[in-house]
Amino acid sequence: MTSDLPIHPRARRRLEAIVASRNWAPAYLLAGSAGSGLEAAAAWLANAILCTDAEPPCGRCLACRQVADHNHPDLARFAPAEAKRKSGRDGPIDVIRRMIAHLAIRPTAGSRQVVLLAKVDELKPAAANALLKTLEEPPGGAVLILTVRNPTALLPTIVSRCQEVRLPLPDEAAPPAGGGGDGRTEGEARLHARVAAAQIGEAARLEPERLAAEWKVCSEVWRLLVNGDPGAVIAWIDQAVKGRDAALTGWLAALGLWLRDGMLLATGLPEEALCFPEITRHLPAADRPPATFFEEAADHLLTAHRRLNANGQAKLVVGELLLTLQRDLAVARGGGYHGPPPHVAAGRGR
Repeated sequence: MTSDLPIHPRARRRLEAIVASRNWAPAYLLAGSAGSGLEAAAAWLANAILCTDAEPPCGRCLACRQVADHNHPDLARFAPAEAKRKSGRDGPIDVIRRMIAHLAIRPTAGSRQVVLLAKVDELKPAAANALLKTLEEPPGGAVLILTVRNPTALLPTIVSRCQEVRLPLPDEAAPPAGGGGDGRTEGEARLHARVAAAQIGEAARLEPERLAAEWKVCSEVWRLLVNGDPGAVIAWIDQAVKGRDAALTGWLAALGLWLRDGMLLATGLPEEALCFPEITRHLPAADRPPATFFEEAADHLLTAHRRLNANGQAKLVVGELLLTLQRDLAVARGGGYHGPPPHVAAGRGR
């Protein structure tokens, strides 16, 4: 079914399961960085929804032929983030309104109307809120397929109303040296899928020099976490975190790559697979946390981003993130942790 799609095997299995169920959700959120096959996966899913064959997408029925020719009456594409209000063109919120008006029309050829909505993570608040209203009360028979590079930039309420499909880079399925088959268990593939989604899209937007500088900040913070002194972590936060600014965004993006590299090392991939091979100096094999630590750390990072996007106080959010990582790291290395509760430890009253 999806064998010709250039996507990660786990994402392929997820899409195939969705299509096999034929129980279409009102909205899907496909997230992946450049090179993940994101757009192709979204188009494939749209085709499968509209296909009239028993095993969609068949590529033979009238609906599939119309999709291939870009003239299916019940398939529409919108790119509000690319719209600019100038020279008579609509702005992003106008494109969302036009999409809403389009969804009010009943399907023409079948029972479903499919809309592909690109770069939703780049929408400004007004357009994002307009989209949210549609997701809260989706029209009957409509299926929205949203594509994003950076899911943490979305409103949490948008994410919660979609079925998510994460698309790691296909080459992250490469086996460890000397491995056979795809070289990983189902659990290891799940780790790759979750950690590869941790802010990799935002990091890709940084200039190499900036990213290298932010990675050095991650190295400094890692040393603080390893030392196990929550007071030192709190002191660093009070000095380094000024608010929700470009510095914080860049550092958190680099932290996502740090966690990704750590997880790849922990699952046995060679240094060639890493964004920053020098991380091995900070994660020697004899004292390296297990892959589950990095998986859970990536989840904590995604939660921190969503709290920041919901206007959470920067010092408090970063404080809870780092103190939680310090606690989990101590436990993963077989030690105890007696620091302050993360939710009251940093930035209180500042």
